[in-house]
Parts: sequence; C-alpha cells; structure tokens
Amino acid sequence: MKRNWGGSLAKLEVRGLSKSFGQTKVLNNISFEVNDGEFLSFLGPSGCGKTTILKIITGLEQPDSGEVLINGVSILNLPTEKRNLGMVFQNYALFPHMTVFGNVAYGLKVRHMPKKEIEEKVKWALNLVRMSGMEDRKVTQLSGGQQQRVALARALVIQPDILLLDEPLSALDRKIRAEMQEEIRNIQKKLGITTVFVTHDQEEAMSMSDQIILMNNGTIEQKADPRTLYNNPVSVFASNFLGHANTLCGTLKKTSDGFILQGRGWSFAVGEPYGAKDGIRATAAIRGENFIVSDTEKPGLCKAKILTKIFSGALCKLSVALGDDNAEVVLMSGEAARFSEGDIVYLGAKPEHISVFLEASDK
Repeated sequence: MKRNWGGSLAKLEVRGLSKSFGQTKVLNNISFEVNDGEFLSFLGPSGCGKTTILKIITGLEQPDSGEVLINGVSILNLPTEKRNLGMVFQNYALFPHMTVFGNVAYGLKVRHMPKKEIEEKVKWALNLVRMSGMEDRKVTQLSGGQQQRVALARALVIQPDILLLDEPLSALDRKIRAEMQEEIRNIQKKLGITTVFVTHDQEEAMSMSDQIILMNNGTIEQKADPRTLYNNPVSVFASNFLGHANTLCGTLKKTSDGFILQGRGWSFAVGEPYGAKDGIRATAAIRGENFIVSDTEKPGLCKAKILTKIFSGALCKLSVALGDDNAEVVLMSGEAARFSEGDIVYLGAKPEHISVFLEASDK
C-alpha cells in the first residue's frame, strides 16, 4: 500500500537487540515498536546506546543478537541501500563538491531513475523543505539551517519507508534549531512517514514526539508519550533526565488515609504508592512547578526559607531550605513578585504530583 506522496506504510519492530563493543555492552535486549506514521524519539545521555540502535536499523552496524523488522519482514540481511530508509546524519554528510540539486538527486541517480523523473522528484523535495530556486547553489555556500534542509530533502526524495534522524539539529544555533524542530515535525505530519529521531535534548524530544524512549546504560528506562514521561516517571533517573525534579529522601509513615513521606524537617502526603509499607525508605520526586506555595502557615504545608530568587523572564526560580534539604520552586514571575530572599514560606504538593520510588525498587 502506498501513501499519496509515494512512500509505503511502514511499521518498525525491534526485538531483543543486543550489542557489545569488546567488553562493553552498549545494548542489552532492546525491544520496541514504532507504529505506521508515528514519530518516536530516542532520548538519553551520551553513550547510552541510542545512536547504535539507529546504526543497526540502517545496516551500518550488525547486532550480536535480535531482529529488526519492517512490516513483519526482517531487514537484517539486506544491505543498507536495499532497506529503503531515509537517513539524516548529525553532520548532514553532504557532498561539498556538488550543488544542492546534485546532493538531493544522488540517491535517485544511484537507483538509475530516468532524468525527467529525477528532476520532478528533486523539485518536489526542495519545495517540501522550502529550498526551491536554490538548485544550482553549492552546499558550501549555504547556512547550517539550509544545509540541514538539503539533507532532509535528500533523505525524503527517495520516498523511504522510514525516516531516521541522528541528532540532525545539534550544530544549529538556538533560534534556527527551534525553527527546524517545527519544520521537521510539520513535514513528518504532512507526509505521515514513520520517523525515528535521536536526541539528547529533552525539550526537543518533548516538543516533537508522539512517543519517547528514554535510554539509560544500554537499556530502555521508560517508553511513553511526552506528557506521561514528564508527569509519571518510573525512576529517579527518568524524573531528573526529563526536566529537573527535586528528589527528597525520607521514610514512609502509615496514616489513616494513606502514607506520608517524612524527612528531616519536612513531610508530604503521598497517597498510596504501590508496594508502600510503614517504615521503609523512599524517594519523592517533585517538579518545581508542582509545589503549592503560601506565605501563611496552613495544615499539610512545610516551613521553608527562600535562599535565592532568580528571575528568568516568564518564570522565577526560588531556591529554598526545606528542613535539612534544599529544593527549587518554580513560579510565574508575577506570582513570585510577593516573595523576597530570606522570606519564610510554606510548601506543599498534591499527592498526584509526587512520584514516589521505594528504595528497593528504584533503578
């Protein structure tokens, strides 16, 4: 079955993928699916294995074990050029001696397409990435953002089943990077092409993705949509990697309506965490924007002292002493205007906004 733009419907499946380089295991039994038309991002720190997965999918690396399937058919024995994948690399990998047209047309010429068909497809691809009229430019005369568009056009012109993007925006400045994030996502939605994107940038992953796989030391820490990953992390690592979270270690105490987590000079009601028992150690992760802040003492709120106040435009960050621990509170700047460094405030959080990780189960 074909899409209106020519590409095929494609579901990607990865099953039990493992890979070692020497004594270092970089992938450990990785399995996931990317549904047809879905935008999936791999997110994680350097060295966690996300680029290795992309290289195995493209055929640039071979796994020690596992399978890679498109629409239920294994592609591991196919050479790279037979897998019908579009790839955009971190450094774009453009041919500096060629024009824009030559770079975009390269994959079509390798496929021995007729000249007229090549011209039509290149015109379509350059129009798609808003580079029409620049066919005769040398790529060395282009800006970083323009080169990125050419690399994207070259990947899409062959009408691939799946588009693979390996940190393609990391070399761009902040403004152009934001523009290209939106551009890539709009093109992906317009074409409906199954896309796998690798990044270490949390905001980039959250703004562009349907699903995110968070990697940690060669394993999948969590797979979820951006909102779930941000609001319901499965570990301290996940809560801290996708945006900053305050992590507070304490002891669970049973109450008549659930549990409280009690630390040195603070306590928060945490509801009924799975597996919770009276007296066991646990860690709470609370995002700064989820704190309830009052300048008057109220039941259920903990006393805190504002140490520093940092204005950053629409938001203001308050560093506070919370008993023997420190925490960061994030408020809208207008709301924070009534607080000053040295003020005593009272903090709380709704149980549903507190992620609790039992000491024995945290990764």
